[in-house]
Amino acid sequence: MCSSWTGVTCSGSPERVTALNLAGNNLTATVGAGLGVLDALVTLDLSHCGLTGTLPAALSNISTLVQLTLNDNALDGPLPPEWQVLTALQMLQLSRNPLVVSGAC
Repeated sequence: MCSSWTGVTCSGSPERVTALNLAGNNLTATVGAGLGVLDALVTLDLSHCGLTGTLPAALSNISTLVQLTLNDNALDGPLPPEWQVLTALQMLQLSRNPLVVSGAC
C-alpha cells in the first residue's frame, strides 16, 4: 500500500517504510523529530527541500539508517551528539548548510 506513494519505498510484512526520497520538493519546513519513529528506514533523502532549523536528535532512533542526505538546505547548528549511535550509517551528506562544526577531525 505505502509503496504506491511517490518517494516512499516499503518492504516487509507488515509493510514498513525503508526509504524516503523527497529531494527537491521545496518543503520549506523543519526536519521533524517524528521521522525518528520510522525505525526501519535505510535511506532518507531530503536534499534541496528548503529545510530550516537544527538537525533533530530523534534521527538517532533509526538504527537501520545507512544513507542520510540533507544537503542544499538551510539547516544550522551542530551535529547532534546522539547521532554517534548511528553505527549503520555509511553515507552522510550535509554540504551547503550553515552547520556549526567544532573540535578536531
